[in-house]
Amino acid sequence: MKRSSSVAPFLTLIVLAIPATASADPVISWIDPPEEIKIPAPKEGNRFLKVRVTNKEPESVFLAAADSSNGERKYLDQTGEEEYTLNLSDPSVVAFARNADLSKGLRAYAQFHNRKIISSAVIRVKLGELFKKINLKCDPIRIAQRDVINLRGSHGQLQFHIDDISNGMTVVSIVSEDGDSYLDGTLMRVGDSDTFEIRDGEEYTITCEAFHNSLMGTDYATFRICKTGDWKPIKSIASSASSKKAMHRSSPAKKKTGPEFAQVASSQNEGRQNR
Repeated sequence: MKRSSSVAPFLTLIVLAIPATASADPVISWIDPPEEIKIPAPKEGNRFLKVRVTNKEPESVFLAAADSSNGERKYLDQTGEEEYTLNLSDPSVVAFARNADLSKGLRAYAQFHNRKIISSAVIRVKLGELFKKINLKCDPIRIAQRDVINLRGSHGQLQFHIDDISNGMTVVSIVSEDGDSYLDGTLMRVGDSDTFEIRDGEEYTITCEAFHNSLMGTDYATFRICKTGDWKPIKSIASSASSKKAMHRSSPAKKKTGPEFAQVASSQNEGRQNR
C-alpha cells in the first residue's frame, strides 16, 4: 500500500516596516548677512537685507528688536521661493528704527498661522546722526526764496523751505527727513509767529523777522526758531524800542551854555535889530 503525503502550504507574510518621518521644523536664516547695518543706509545705491525661511511657508516675515518680537515691526517682502527682502534705503526703515529699541541689535522673525514665531541670529545696528536729539538754536536764520536748508541743531532731521517772497509774505514749510510735516504751507508776514512740536514733544516757535529785496541777486528772508519758553516776539521788541524813542522825545531839551553859544545868540539878536 502506497502511502500518500501532503505538503501543507506555508504562507509567508512579509511585513515591511516603514518608519514614520516627522516633518522638519521651519528655520529662518540670513542670506549673506553683514556684521553690522547702518541706519539710515548710505545714499549711494541700495542696501538689501535678505532672509530665507525653509521647511514651512510663514504667514509673515519681519524685523524687530533682538530681545523681543512684540515691539515695532518692519515687514519684509517675498522676492523668491523661501526668500524675503528689505531695502534699507526705504525711508520707512528710519521710522521703524526710531520706534524700536535696537540697542541690542535686531533679528528677522517668521510668524506662522499657528502663531508660532521663530527668529534668526542677531545683527548689530549702528544709528547715524538722524537719531541724535534735536536742539534748534535761537539764532537768526537766513534763507533765500525757493530754497531748502537743513536747520542747525537738527542733525539733518529737519528741512526748512520758503516759497517766493511776494507782496510782503511767503509760504513756510518744515518737514522731517522721512516726510513728517511740522509746518505745512504756513503763510507768514514779517512779525508773524507760529508754533510746532517735534517728535520728542518739544515745542518751538518760528518768527518771520525780515524780508530782504535784492536788486542784483536773490531775495531772502530772516527767521528765528526758538524753544517756545525762550521765545520773544519781535513786535514786543519793536514796541519796546518805540517806547524808548518816545521817552527820548518827551524829555526836556538840554540847555545850551558856553561862550560859543553866547556868540551865536548875540549874532542872532543883532540880526533881528537890523531888520
